[in-house]
Amino acid sequence: MRKVNMNFVEESKPQTKPQSLREQMHQWLLTLPEGTVYGEAYKHFKGTNSRSVRAVLTDLKNEGLVRTTKCRCHHSAVYHGVPT
Repeated sequence: MRKVNMNFVEESKPQTKPQSLREQMHQWLLTLPEGTVYGEAYKHFKGTNSRSVRAVLTDLKNEGLVRTTKCRCHHSAVYHGVPT
């Protein structure tokens, strides 16, 4: 505690910056050994707009932080996180 203007004030801790959706998604994809499809990503990030989830996945793919493979039925893409 320190004294300011004749009053005791507790030391404030530096506030941590909250992770962006991009950082959260990349960390989540790294934890999944089998990868995920768009539908599972929508369900996991259900508080966010589905369009922004799709945009973040596309950006991560373009930057090389996510790789894609086809599922066994060759219908949809499976997204795997690439460690940096």
